[in-house]
Amino acid sequence: MRWAKGSTPTVRTSLCLLCLVALVTGCRRPSAPPVARPASPRQEVTLRDQAGRLVKLPAHVQRIVSLAPSTTETLFALGVGDRVVGVTSVCNYPPEAKQRPKVGDFRQSVERILSLDPDLVVAVADLQSDIVRQLDRTGAPLLVIDPYTFDDLYTAIRLVGKATGAQKQAESLVRGIQEARNSVRQAAARLPEAQKPKVFIEIGDQPLRTAGPNTFVSQIVEDAGGRNIGADVRSDWGTFSHEALIARNPDVIITTISGDVDDILHRDGWRTITAVKTGRVYAVNPDLVVRPGPRLKEGLETVFEVLHPGEKP
Repeated sequence: MRWAKGSTPTVRTSLCLLCLVALVTGCRRPSAPPVARPASPRQEVTLRDQAGRLVKLPAHVQRIVSLAPSTTETLFALGVGDRVVGVTSVCNYPPEAKQRPKVGDFRQSVERILSLDPDLVVAVADLQSDIVRQLDRTGAPLLVIDPYTFDDLYTAIRLVGKATGAQKQAESLVRGIQEARNSVRQAAARLPEAQKPKVFIEIGDQPLRTAGPNTFVSQIVEDAGGRNIGADVRSDWGTFSHEALIARNPDVIITTISGDVDDILHRDGWRTITAVKTGRVYAVNPDLVVRPGPRLKEGLETVFEVLHPGEKP
C-alpha cells in the first residue's frame, strides 16, 4: 500500500516545497559524465515551448540540465538519463539522478548551469520564472514546460521527447499514463454515486491550501471517483478557509504533507468533520500526486485505493 495512516511529527511546507520534496544534499559534487558531442555539422530543431517561446536546439542534444524533479524523472523515463549532466539537489528519483552534479536546490545558479556547457536546459514555468528570465538573457538553450493538467503533461512529455530525439519513447510514456488513467476512470465509473466521497486534498497548511479545478491534482481526485470540495476555488493552488472546510464536511481528507495526519486529527474545530470522526485521514507520497511526471499514474492508483478500500482499478 502506498499510503499511510499514523502519527508522526508535523512538517510545515509550502506548495513549492511540496512539488520539490525530499531534499538531497551532499558535501561534494560528482563530476559531469563525459558526453562526447557529435562531430557532424550542426543541425537544429525548432520548437515552441509551453511558455510560447520559439526555441532552437541542436538536433542531437547531448548535455542536459534539469531544473526540477519532475523534469528529471521525465528525462530518465525517456531513456536519456545518461545525457543528464546537471540536476537540483531535490531531484531524488530515480536513485541515479542523485549522483549527477548539482546546480542548486530550490534556487539554481545560472553560473553553475552554464559551467556544465548544456545544449538543453529544461525548466518548469510556474516554479522557476526568475531563473528562466536570467537564462533567457544569456541565450542558453532553454525549454520551458508548464504542466498544469494531464493534457499539459502529455504535451510537456512530447516536447521533451522531441527536444532529445526520443519521440517514440515519449509517445509510449504518454500512452502508459493515459491507459492507467482510463483504467482508474473506468473502475470509478462502475461505482454507485453513493460511494463517491467528498474529498479535501491538502497541499499546504500555513495557510491551508488545496488544488483548484484546473490542476492535475484535482483531476486525480475526480478520476479516482472522488468529489473535490475545492473544485470551485478561484486559483489553481488556492487558499481554503477552515470555516469553509468544516462547512463542506469532507468524507475523506488526503494530505500531501509528510507527518500531518496526527495534526489533522487533533486540529481545533475539525473533530466534527466526518473524515476526522471516521478516521479517514490519509497521507500520500507527494511525489506521486503533486509532481507532474511519469509517476502520476501511480498517484492515480494510490488515490483510488484510498477512496475505495478493497476495490481495484
